[in-house]
Amino acid sequence: MNKKSNWQEVFDKVKWQDLSENLDIDQDEAEAGVKLFREMYMDHYWQDFVAQVRFGHNEEHINEAIYEEFFEIYNIPENVEMWIDRDRVINDLKMDWHIHEVKTADGYTRFFGWRGF
Repeated sequence: MNKKSNWQEVFDKVKWQDLSENLDIDQDEAEAGVKLFREMYMDHYWQDFVAQVRFGHNEEHINEAIYEEFFEIYNIPENVEMWIDRDRVINDLKMDWHIHEVKTADGYTRFFGWRGF
């Protein structure tokens, strides 16, 4: 009987398909996110990561996700949005986020971002 190590069991649970389905991205982009996760959090938090991670072709996509999340979390009415300083909200909330630039195997630069666990 060939028993797997705990590390290998965790490794086997990390699948690019989870990110691909959650973020509607292709395999190459999802694999870049999995590689980032494995480097940073392999032993912990995979399901939390998949549930919270945001993806963008540039950092502005992550900024927009942070701004949208602000409205959802604090239940801000849409009619107040025009009076809110977007850049200040993003900059203040970004302190709690991890934002990483990754290179895909095809050579594309992409961004993954998530709130700290």
